[in-house]
Amino acid sequence: MIQDLYTNGNSKFILNSYQPISQDSPRHISYWIEGNVSIEELKSDIIRSFPEKKIIFYTKLNRMERSLLKPFRDFLLEHKSSWMDWDWVKEYKYELQTLFPSSNDEDRPDIFSVSWGWSEVRLNREIHWGFRLVHFVSRIISKLAEIQPVSILIEDLQNSDRISIYCIHHLAYNLKVQNLTFILNVKGYYSLNYKLDNGKGFTKLLNNLKAKIDPVIINGSDLVIQETKTYCASDDSLEDNVNTFIHTLKSSEVEYNEVLEKLHSSLHLFNLENVLLLGDIILNNLNRFTLEQQKRLSYEVWRHIGIAQVFMDDYNNAIQSFIKMKEYTESVGEKVKACHLIATIYGKRLNNIDGAKEYIQKGMNIAQNSDDFRTLYEKGWLYNYVAYVSYSLEKDFDKALNYVNQAVEFLKPFKNYTPDSKIMDEIGNPISAERLLGNLTANISYLYFYKGDYQQALEAWKSLEKDIVDAPEVFKKEYFYFEGNLFLHLGMFSQAEESLKKSYIICEKYNDIFHQEIVSRKLGYTHFLMGKYEVSMTYYKNSFQLKELSGKAITNKDYQSLVLCLLLSGDITSANKKVEELKGFISQEFVDFYENSKSLFNNANKFLEEGPVILLEPFPMMNL
Repeated sequence: MIQDLYTNGNSKFILNSYQPISQDSPRHISYWIEGNVSIEELKSDIIRSFPEKKIIFYTKLNRMERSLLKPFRDFLLEHKSSWMDWDWVKEYKYELQTLFPSSNDEDRPDIFSVSWGWSEVRLNREIHWGFRLVHFVSRIISKLAEIQPVSILIEDLQNSDRISIYCIHHLAYNLKVQNLTFILNVKGYYSLNYKLDNGKGFTKLLNNLKAKIDPVIINGSDLVIQETKTYCASDDSLEDNVNTFIHTLKSSEVEYNEVLEKLHSSLHLFNLENVLLLGDIILNNLNRFTLEQQKRLSYEVWRHIGIAQVFMDDYNNAIQSFIKMKEYTESVGEKVKACHLIATIYGKRLNNIDGAKEYIQKGMNIAQNSDDFRTLYEKGWLYNYVAYVSYSLEKDFDKALNYVNQAVEFLKPFKNYTPDSKIMDEIGNPISAERLLGNLTANISYLYFYKGDYQQALEAWKSLEKDIVDAPEVFKKEYFYFEGNLFLHLGMFSQAEESLKKSYIICEKYNDIFHQEIVSRKLGYTHFLMGKYEVSMTYYKNSFQLKELSGKAITNKDYQSLVLCLLLSGDITSANKKVEELKGFISQEFVDFYENSKSLFNNANKFLEEGPVILLEPFPMMNL
């Protein structure tokens, strides 16, 4: 129940509501202060009122400094002496490198071995890296809260980046961390008309968060309170320093290559607001560069702004940016790429198939008379997307397969082509045909799978085997998972088990609990089909634990799978007891079948949780 506690901006009134609730209620209470209050005074009163050891963290957010997970990154920095030496933290070297970049290139782990990161704007998967970072931050804060209570006071939450908002949601709603209190101050967000990173109206996004975490609502004063000094625990190595850079750019002290590097690094650090701000400044100061540099900078600015807007889910503006990007290049390949990105946004994000088809056709028209590698590379991605549209939306298998095969044929001559190091893809690597050919071959396998021709699908998939030896681990785990699924559908259970275990080991090695949980479900299903019910139960229980750790919802099929493992392993007493405990969490259809065990044995598979076809699911902390 949301409580309305009205104040006149005096922190003592807020403290009066805070103190009894935090002592007598579940210790994951959150407070939502709308309007002006003296947060500094409140922080001091909390410290005085709670003599026991307590972690109090305060930060005030500035819209000009909206970098990835800024308040939580500052929190970890301030308290790094408490967690940095924990043994398990060292296993998260990729997350540490993202949040606290190393200045030593030799010590930098290859983040793209475990995730394509933020830069995968082909829009063919969810953002996995965001989940990993939020999980890492949440795990540290949860462990700290087990040692001593933690209060996090965030002033001006309306200036937050979206991943920080997701992190609050994950900690307070999905995980319901005990001994953790959020005091969140928002000001004037009802009157703001700008959109936050996910493209939702700002008021709607914050209201969704408020409704989910069900906080004590405190109405502060409408009077303007003198702003307190911004608290920032970040060290200089983490700051994007975009304001300093803008000053030097305006004073003509920055070289052309430095501008490009700053633009790219701002995007790489996910400082989306800075990308947009820096883009505007660059466009307004083009006259200090040569005409050729002006044109190239305009292309790169609109490309980066478009990518940032894609990450913001601000798709309509992203389309306009990619249209402008297209106008500032003479490269046929780059024009085709712009058409492909626009078509993908229309089709996959706006569900506007007519808009997608329009830009698919525009891209094909532009590329039809060119046979250079760059154009064929982008044309291959366009054909790959046509195949997606043809099958997933039009259900035309033959048309989809024809386009994929055409792309494979015109790209084959370039398989061993040495890529131009000056032409980069979205993850900062030189483009090459090898990755795209692998993607096309994988899609051929997917097409045969969905058609029901599992043998053909397996043959296409196995043709990738020799190409994955040097592939990033992020692809290997997906490769072995789908391979295991193919073996499963062919009734080759031992081979399926072997492939799925390889995927599981990779996930475990890189602390990828999100995908590890998915593979665990698939292994549970596989062992059930093999008649190894106790082993199956072990994997299903492991799935439960990983879901609890990652904040995933446990479904009725999860519970049903556990009951079936107990029943078929011979532990009928425990199975009966579990059914009674879980009534309301399992389907009535399952209960009806359970009461007729013979019927249940013949229909057991339909009640099992088997996991997705490919290693991909939505992330729970993104559902806000």
